[in-house]
Amino acid sequence: MVLVGFDFTKVKIRWQESTRMMIIKEFPEPEILSTDSDYKFYDIDQGFFNMFKNEEYTALLADVKQTMQTKSYCQ
Repeated sequence: MVLVGFDFTKVKIRWQESTRMMIIKEFPEPEILSTDSDYKFYDIDQGFFNMFKNEEYTALLADVKQTMQTKSYCQ
């Protein structure tokens, strides 16, 4: 899951008093606020060629989550 949002402090607006109109001059690009994955593995022991154990899947998932968070905030 990826949560995307806007930093409204970066919005540039101009107020036109004569027409009482607010003009948005610049709107920020969307930014990634957070990333999270919640994968669930089912029947991982049933595959004939499955060489992974439950603990290995857990460690792999934790590593992937850390990598996703690091990459998304460094852009």
